[in-house]
Amino acid sequence: MKKIIFLGAVALFGVMNAQSTKFGIKGGYSLSTLQKESDILTTSSDGKSTYYVGGLVEHKLNNKFALQGEILYSLLGGWYSMSRYSSEFLYNYEADIKLATLQVPLMAKFYFTENIALAGGVNLGFILSADEEWTDKLLLFPDEMSTYSGSNDMNDKISSVNFAPFIGTEYNLGNGLFFDARYNIGVSNLNNSGLEDELLKVGFFQAGLGYKF
Repeated sequence: MKKIIFLGAVALFGVMNAQSTKFGIKGGYSLSTLQKESDILTTSSDGKSTYYVGGLVEHKLNNKFALQGEILYSLLGGWYSMSRYSSEFLYNYEADIKLATLQVPLMAKFYFTENIALAGGVNLGFILSADEEWTDKLLLFPDEMSTYSGSNDMNDKISSVNFAPFIGTEYNLGNGLFFDARYNIGVSNLNNSGLEDELLKVGFFQAGLGYKF
């Protein structure tokens, strides 16, 4: 009898646990913002529109609180330019950085209602590859100009992990479909070139659609 009760309790716990855990898929739009700084050159930067896709698992602790983990593939990066000028020359360097990342967001969620949740956590981004397409221009006054362009493999100049705390919200339609949006704050200096005066950070906004099974 004790064995039957024990097995019944284990089975009941398993059913309850399964009922409170959901798996899902998701994908959507990503806008990454590049922060590039240098003490030597004047810099400016612009964002990059890309995408993300992946899966998730959500475990509800009760009707209000839940824990969620995800694995996402996403392209990040952005445009930046660096310039320097004097009375004799104007130098300008423009580049497009592309970062292929495997993201692992870990979060806690609070459900205000059955359909609306607020989420917060950290996103661990593992950089799989890093590339840069660049254009180099040098203007020697008054009218002598040279232009070069090319691409570089930046794997040895970019840190392998991007740490990004985030906050976001989610709206569930009730039939498994949901919409979510979040902003990831780039706090890691990804510059690994050995130049201590240079800073490179990537933050990004994500908005997408998913389905929970």
